[in-house]
Amino acid sequence: IYPPDGWSAVGGDNGLTVFQKSGVLLIVGGVAWPGTPAELATQYRDAWFTGGQFNGDEPRAGELGNGIPAAGINYSGVIEGTQVDGAIIAGATNGAGILINVFGASGSLNGVNEDLGLILASLQYTGG
Repeated sequence: IYPPDGWSAVGGDNGLTVFQKSGVLLIVGGVAWPGTPAELATQYRDAWFTGGQFNGDEPRAGELGNGIPAAGINYSGVIEGTQVDGAIIAGATNGAGILINVFGASGSLNGVNEDLGLILASLQYTGG
C-alpha cells in the first residue's frame, strides 16, 4: 500500500502498518483468511469494539482495487476521551485477506476522503 503524499508511516507491529495524516490514523494488515470479506470485517469489528465503546454498522459489500471482494463498516465511538469516527474495510480473495481501519476525531475523515478513495482503488491482489 502506498498512500498519497502527506501520509507518514508511524509504526506498526504484528503484521500491521500504521500511517498518519494530521489526526487520522490508517492501520493496514494482511491476514490469511478463508472466509468472506463480511465475515472478516465483522470479526475485526467485534474485536475492535470490545468494551462497548463503539457503535457500528453491519458490513456493506463492495470492491477494492483490481476486483477484490470487500466489505465496509462505518463506526463511531470514544478513544481516550475523544469522540472518533472510523471505517473498517476488509477484502478477501483466494484465502488472503486485507484489513484497513481508518479513524480520527469526529469530522476529520472528511479531509482525507479523496486519499482514502485513491488508496482503496489502488489495492492489487497479485496472487503472491
